[in-house]
Amino acid sequence: VVLSASQFNLAAEGIFFIAGILASAVGVYFVFPAGIHPLLVILAGGLVGILVMLIPAFLKAKLKASELLVSLMLNNIASGVGLWLLNDKFNDTRAAITGMPRFQESARLPVIIPGTNVHLGLVIALVLAVLLYIFLYRSQWGYEIRMVGINQSFAQYSGISMFRVIMVTYLLAGFIAGAGSAIENIGLHTRFEWSALPGYGLTGPLLALMAGNNPIGVIFSSLLIAYLRTGASLTSRLADVPAEMQDVLQGVIFLIMAVKTVSFYWKRKKAVKATEKAVSQ
Repeated sequence: VVLSASQFNLAAEGIFFIAGILASAVGVYFVFPAGIHPLLVILAGGLVGILVMLIPAFLKAKLKASELLVSLMLNNIASGVGLWLLNDKFNDTRAAITGMPRFQESARLPVIIPGTNVHLGLVIALVLAVLLYIFLYRSQWGYEIRMVGINQSFAQYSGISMFRVIMVTYLLAGFIAGAGSAIENIGLHTRFEWSALPGYGLTGPLLALMAGNNPIGVIFSSLLIAYLRTGASLTSRLADVPAEMQDVLQGVIFLIMAVKTVSFYWKRKKAVKATEKAVSQ
């Protein structure tokens, strides 16, 4: 969503961590009916994501601050605050590891394929991808976001508010990251037990670039990266191939996509200059 507006966001990593902690608190210390409890946990994670993302969104939209620097540094803040909450406020002293108490059973997402870890979060992710596609390609707001991403000057000339576009994209991205963290925890874990940033937020830009910022394409790019990571884990145990090879392959893919993106903007800039020259003559 953010890349579609030619903006950058690296704060999803920190949001995953701190939103996971605060959303997990809803799943631990509150009791609700089974059908409502997971929804409230997910909404709590999304709300935390929005609140965290307000910082880089407002600084970028109002003060033109570097969103890359602000969002990157925000990860350290979220990590520090999250570790403080985990160690001093929510830590389960009866457990052998640093982590929160176990989730209420009513807060857990149900497994949809017996005998596996595949839970309802997969369905939520697929539905979200479709909804985001409709939002970006079939709505006025989505058109404005993509127009800003293609040509900010033309978008502003057309009356599109840059402030509104930046705020909408960042807050929507924050909600998705926070909700995703909540889904990850109540779907795969019995308690919150991350002791460091999980790394999922930094994978997001790679998946988006591979998919050409298309939400439907993200489904397939995420399956590819998941296949690489799972395969690396298996080959490291069965074939004595270092698991770090996955990081190498992922880095190569990222470089290829980055070169493709840069070359696209370079060609577009060259075409604009050629057009301006032709018009001046």
